[in-house]
Amino acid sequence: MNQTDLDQVNQTVPAEHQVRTERSPAPGLTNSTGLRAVLLRLTRIRRDREAGRTLAELIFGILLISGGLAIVGTIALPGRWFFLGGIIVGAVTAVLLVINMYDSIEAAISMNEKRARNYASLHGALRIAVTAVLLGIAIWISVYSFAGLALGVASIKVSGLLHGAFAKLFSKLMGEKKTPEMISRDEII
Repeated sequence: MNQTDLDQVNQTVPAEHQVRTERSPAPGLTNSTGLRAVLLRLTRIRRDREAGRTLAELIFGILLISGGLAIVGTIALPGRWFFLGGIIVGAVTAVLLVINMYDSIEAAISMNEKRARNYASLHGALRIAVTAVLLGIAIWISVYSFAGLALGVASIKVSGLLHGAFAKLFSKLMGEKKTPEMISRDEII
């Protein structure tokens, strides 16, 4: 299929289902560079737009928190390189765990109740086991690696707790204006 054929197909298909090539970037990414392009791509990693957006905001929060901790730890701690390695592995692990959580939820929704409960429990146990193994390896390497990894993985919780703040910052970085669905209930009252 050549580019002309793809262009003809794309004219009859909604934008989110179009076939993309080097010459036909995703809508909204035509002149995007740097952080904005990465953030736009993050919002499109899920089929469901809202779930993709929430996932992107959580990942954004994890990366900001881990980045801040990496800077502080690298400056303040004597085992800075071990800590930095731990925080990087912890942040990557946290991102992968969050993606796995979303995939588990998405898959469990289409199952019956008993199968969904078993599936969610299995994936929850798998996430705990992976985290425990990585923490065991990190403590074996250095206490600073362990601390960095633990803080990197814990950034999931902090990102979730501060999700509203990260969502606002994410929207500002994306250059979005407030839409009615972005206005909180407190602002209406």
